[in-house]
Amino acid sequence: MPRGAFAVARRSDGAISGHATSDGEYEFGPSENETIGGLSSAMRFVGIVFAVIAVLFGLGGVLVFLTGNIVSGGAILLVTVAYGGMGARLMGAATSMRSVVDTEGNDINNLMAAFGDMRSFYVTSAIMSGIGIAGAVLGHLAGTH
Repeated sequence: MPRGAFAVARRSDGAISGHATSDGEYEFGPSENETIGGLSSAMRFVGIVFAVIAVLFGLGGVLVFLTGNIVSGGAILLVTVAYGGMGARLMGAATSMRSVVDTEGNDINNLMAAFGDMRSFYVTSAIMSGIGIAGAVLGHLAGTH
């Protein structure tokens, strides 16, 4: 395929689902934008759920901390940081994914940026999961003594 050329996807009914813009960029079609927009909405919803969980853990951690159980309260606050970090990263990735739908003429660049943000979410999730597990173990150990 020549430099700058791309394959155009065809739907099952034979219609082209996307098109090239005047500067040669690929622009997703309505059905593709619907799929990408749906993914963005689902990602945002899960990010908000993670943020709500973080707030609830945070409140619980503060209450436990204020009762004098500093280690358990601190452990719960570590879990709060884990969920908060994952929620923030996922909502950022959702915003990047949404830009693919909301803009014209730069879909591939926007999609690649969204993939980069999604990669950051998964890396952050792995790190934060480790922190959350450490917090849970610490809390359990503090509660058994």
